[in-house]
Amino acid sequence: MIALSLVMLRQGAERGSLAFSLFLGGVKAAFNHQAYLSASKSAYF
Repeated sequence: MIALSLVMLRQGAERGSLAFSLFLGGVKAAFNHQAYLSASKSAYF
């Protein structure tokens, strides 16, 4: 019973870290997009 809950905890942690890395990737992509927009604006004007 304890071993099963440990496996469930580990799987949950792996899923959580995957979701966290996806979230970080989204934040980084949004930040890069903002930087790209401001760079292209300053290039045009």
